[in-house]
Amino acid sequence: TSLKGMGLRDDSVWNEIVTNCVELASFNARDTVRQLEYAGVTYVQGYAAFADSGGSSSLFITDVDQSIATLRADKILIATGSTPFRPGGIPFDGKRVFDSDSINTLTYLPKSVAITGSGIIAIEFAKIFKNLGSDVTLIIRDNIPRNALMKIGLDKDIAATLVADLVRSGIKIERGAQ
Repeated sequence: TSLKGMGLRDDSVWNEIVTNCVELASFNARDTVRQLEYAGVTYVQGYAAFADSGGSSSLFITDVDQSIATLRADKILIATGSTPFRPGGIPFDGKRVFDSDSINTLTYLPKSVAITGSGIIAIEFAKIFKNLGSDVTLIIRDNIPRNALMKIGLDKDIAATLVADLVRSGIKIERGAQ
């Protein structure tokens, strides 16, 4: 059963989802900072680099205004964040080709979607789009989907159950892609 099957319009469902995702991400970011501060952690936002190859307790922090500060601490936690991988030669245009960040700018629910990758984020998006009624194809490199999931740290039984759930929900899996 999909949300579309419940009589909800694509545009209203999609707009609600995008709004909720943006609000949830913002809340999670604020809550993480709050938890760090509550634990007595000094929180500094910027671009960080160790003063040497990482063996010291000194860190250079570059702020958004390009000012550089040096911090010293016995314990340093660097939360790197992440950005989606964008292979060369693929036109990420925000119209037909998206990454896991820019997909949030999509203004409509697509009739069909092809998702590359076998990581958790790819699987989450595959399930989301399928549950909303889109036809979904998941494109992975490995010939055995369970093995691809085990490479990211999932237990083999959990990986097998997840793959079975994807197939049962109607998600097509293209294997051995290069």
